[in-house]
Amino acid sequence: MYFDETPLPEDFDIKNLSYLINNETFFDLKYYTNSAWLQYFITKYKIDVTLLNDLMSQAIKQEDYNAVKTLINNHYAVSKIDLEISSEVKQESENKIQENKTDGYESYIVSNSKIDEIINLLHKKFNSNKISDPDGFTNLRKEKNTSSEILQKIIAGNKIEILDNSGDWWLVQTKEGKKGYVFKTKIKAG
Repeated sequence: MYFDETPLPEDFDIKNLSYLINNETFFDLKYYTNSAWLQYFITKYKIDVTLLNDLMSQAIKQEDYNAVKTLINNHYAVSKIDLEISSEVKQESENKIQENKTDGYESYIVSNSKIDEIINLLHKKFNSNKISDPDGFTNLRKEKNTSSEILQKIIAGNKIEILDNSGDWWLVQTKEGKKGYVFKTKIKAG
């Protein structure tokens, strides 16, 4: 039986989640997976979504709106990198549409495209990232460690832009325009 064979949470390989990302925008779709399975595995294995940058990137590139939404609903913090990827995908989709008009080969199914919805959702969530610290503030650091120079104290509740959300220390920009590092647990995804 499947549930007798499933790995323990510490043995679960999050790379397997990539099989749950759909690609409905192209005519050569080989399979379709119900996106509820992504939620199931994130919940069952208590997966830290801060480790799923590659999965978010894949979901954006394959225009799987439901996967993007699932990650965000599980507190994935949208970064500037995610916005850049979505912008590139939008440009690529426009190029594919133009190619299809000139050569008549229909590989990109425009009616299935979800890139505009993805971009809107990503921007909304990116603009609502903020500091969440029970101390009432957190330190913006010059480097990725607690002994690094403090550039600024950021008041809890203040919005920040996440420039890079990889690793434990995230590169952020404050509303005053200062860039530095904040430990990921001090940031609340919008």
